[in-house]
Amino acid sequence: MPPPPRVLVGRCACRQSAVRNARVSDADEDKARLPQAVAAAQPGEDAWHLDSQRGELTSPEGLVQGLSRMELGLLQTLAQARGATVSRRSLVEALGRRWYDYEQTWLDQVVSRLRRRCKHRLGRLPPVRTVRGEGYRLSEPMQVDEGVALQRARQALRELVVNFQTFFATVEDLMLVVGLDGRILFANPACEHILGYDAAEMVGMHVLDLHPAELRAEAEAIFAAMLRAERQRCPLPLQARDGALVPVETRVWPGRWNGADCFFGIIKDLSVEQEAKQRFERLFQLNPAFMALTRLPERRFEDVNQAFLDTLGYQRQQVLGKSAAALRLFPDSTGHQRLVRRLLAGERISDEALQVRRRDGEILDGLFYGEQISSQGQAYLLTVMIDITQRTRAERDLRASEQRYRRLSADLERQVQARTAEIRTANAALQASEAQYRMLFNNAADPMFIIDLHGRFLLVNDQACRHYGRSQDAFLQLHITDVDTPEDGVNAAARIARLEQEGQAAFTALHRDATGRTFPVEVRATRIRYGGIPAMLSICRDISEQTAARARIEFLAYHDSLTGMPNRILGRDRLAQAIAGVAPGQNALAVLLLDLDGFKHVNISCGQGIGDALLQSVAERLNQQRPDGAQLARLTADEFLIVLPDLHPDHCEPVVLQTCERTTAGSGGALRYRRPATQHHRLARRRPLSAGRSGCRHPAAECRSCAECGQTKRTAQRLSVRAEHENCADAFS
Repeated sequence: MPPPPRVLVGRCACRQSAVRNARVSDADEDKARLPQAVAAAQPGEDAWHLDSQRGELTSPEGLVQGLSRMELGLLQTLAQARGATVSRRSLVEALGRRWYDYEQTWLDQVVSRLRRRCKHRLGRLPPVRTVRGEGYRLSEPMQVDEGVALQRARQALRELVVNFQTFFATVEDLMLVVGLDGRILFANPACEHILGYDAAEMVGMHVLDLHPAELRAEAEAIFAAMLRAERQRCPLPLQARDGALVPVETRVWPGRWNGADCFFGIIKDLSVEQEAKQRFERLFQLNPAFMALTRLPERRFEDVNQAFLDTLGYQRQQVLGKSAAALRLFPDSTGHQRLVRRLLAGERISDEALQVRRRDGEILDGLFYGEQISSQGQAYLLTVMIDITQRTRAERDLRASEQRYRRLSADLERQVQARTAEIRTANAALQASEAQYRMLFNNAADPMFIIDLHGRFLLVNDQACRHYGRSQDAFLQLHITDVDTPEDGVNAAARIARLEQEGQAAFTALHRDATGRTFPVEVRATRIRYGGIPAMLSICRDISEQTAARARIEFLAYHDSLTGMPNRILGRDRLAQAIAGVAPGQNALAVLLLDLDGFKHVNISCGQGIGDALLQSVAERLNQQRPDGAQLARLTADEFLIVLPDLHPDHCEPVVLQTCERTTAGSGGALRYRRPATQHHRLARRRPLSAGRSGCRHPAAECRSCAECGQTKRTAQRLSVRAEHENCADAFS
């Protein structure tokens, strides 16, 4: 593209310099006024007042100006900075828009519109000043009334954040947030006393590194199953920093953290439970009382202690896997069945007298105690018999057993309470998350849809209703093809199928509103679940302005802005295509270069406006008289390129330009090619001699040898152009 005239460049440079000087002066003036404004705003004096609930700005004189949503958000953000400078990017993101270069212009337009409205309504500019190269700030104090409801909401939000921080910091179980790649994103302080790691140190570690080396392969398989939603528990122990193994129970569930998919995990330290189990095992085996563990519902002995074997005279392999009825342990089978029914009903028995038979047939009297217990999801009957002959010892053991049972029951109760509190907290967090999602969905700046996989609308936000001119109820009766244009609607099924397969999709489409107006949109869709069914969330952004701007830029890149004709770049490209299309034996290709004689004199005598009008008139005539298939281009200020099948005579007619009448002659040269050439730029550089370009002031048709100017012109000259393939060219004026 040819460079712009120097005059325009000079004007643009002067205008940019003036803008820079104005910005510097504004910034210096603001810096000088800010301390004075802050010092002058003492309690009891008038100041700017911003009512966030009503969306109104009140001047110190008491005049009120209504604000738009963007203007209100701008003033609130600047007021929160308390006189500090807020960057452009921070303001754009605070107003709910994504940061791009063109958003700077949008922000400046918002500030300019606010200044114009306040100047017209309030008689003075608002206290918003531009800081060169940084952003905006308030130049005068401003009181902000946020409203009682908003203040309460913010206070509740702060309390909620403090409660969550306190909960994560005080909970005894280890809580982790793990990304889908296995990296730890968050860990609560409990990891320090359970594993010996600092919480900040664990961030970035891989979750598999917490397991022993010999168990990492199994841990990796379990983690993969969790990603596929096939498992929610991991029974593998963890390895502390000092190398010790910590028995744990890990429960996980999917979620989102900082906008990304992740897994939340609660890891309960089972060291206390393991110690209790070991103590119970030692108690079970070393207890001098008769003890047996019966598996339900088979009612076969799972384990018996040594006292059972010593008291009844059996070997272990003779008892395990068999029932009491098979061993004929109880002479009174009716009394035994009654106790079993009570145990199966969840009742605990104690001090129940019942006789038992030894292997050798001897009958022993004892007091039976028993209850139904559960271990790792399996139910058991635990029975204890005390020999009455050793009653004192049996009562001592019974009291010790009861105390341990009470501690176990208390631990179980505390666990139930803790789990109940966790469930309540999770429900509250879920409700808060749902409320936040609905707020973001309804207040989004772009239209948003939730559509099922059949293309039916399930939910739309308020911006979609405004942009498409339809109500919520009207949208719920439509199909996605009712929003697409008929030409673009055929692609809806393929897009939904691709989204269902890949999970995400981004594409452009043509949509239409209720009035039938069509506009291009950029769509980003994500597969989700809504109301228990698979659906997709679509965010549509209107790109009409971007598309029009892109088309305008492409047109200006290859066309002259004054005449609308193709410029030098497009002209050379079309010349190359025309030369490449010439085959041997066909008609010759004619290339004409046309100058406007005296164009500089027209500019000087009549002004550049007349010169521009002359160029436009010449371009219009060339377009009107252009034969079919001919190509035109403007190469320089007064030079035109014409590509046509044969050379035509030049035309010279007077052009009436406002009050000045000038007859300008056109100096032209032509080259005709009969053979194809690959180096078209040589043809464009070969300028044939033409009349009127040698400096003579006489018309070209009347002068062959001008004695007045001492110059000789040739009206026609035969030129030979030698190229690599010796292409032949005839040049004549």
